[in-house]
Amino acid sequence: MTEQLELPLWETLRSDQMMPEQVDFEGLLAEVAEAISHVPESEQLRLAGEAFLQMAEVYAARSEIWIEEWEQASRDLLVERGFFDDLVRQTMTVDLSEFMEPAPPRKQRSKKEYRQEGSIVAEMEKSMVLAMVDQMEEVLAIAHDENVSVWIKAINRWLQTATTDQVQFNQLCQILKMPPIEVWLGVLLDGFESL
Repeated sequence: MTEQLELPLWETLRSDQMMPEQVDFEGLLAEVAEAISHVPESEQLRLAGEAFLQMAEVYAARSEIWIEEWEQASRDLLVERGFFDDLVRQTMTVDLSEFMEPAPPRKQRSKKEYRQEGSIVAEMEKSMVLAMVDQMEEVLAIAHDENVSVWIKAINRWLQTATTDQVQFNQLCQILKMPPIEVWLGVLLDGFESL
């Protein structure tokens, strides 16, 4: 007798899965309640669980159909040509002239005549000129005293004998007893990858 009561319910649920958008869930719940009321209490919970599971699947299928319909309807939204005319302003003109003060008249610049007030060249004592020349010779000697290959060799020699894998730049300058610019140029020009 239990199978005879279950058959109409299962057939209804199967047909509802074919056409989920036309399901009357209130009527279906009434039908489930009617079907399980004729079943012994020990089977009612199992039967109700299976029925609710199938109803949830029908509801999920119905939701998917609605979502697909909504996506297709909103994908290519077509509106009339003047639909946004009242909502969008293309241009706007505002006359603010009554709120503005008149600009002050501009003064024309007069062309200035350049007067020659004298030369910027001044006489200097011979000793001052010789001191400037000596300073320039020292600067040129330093500029041409670059021996990059010696710097690179010193850095390489230290790296080959070093016991550590890493060294900070300022420590390397102190260890090599070289100015930072020489160490930096040596590292830069030899292309050391890590220091």
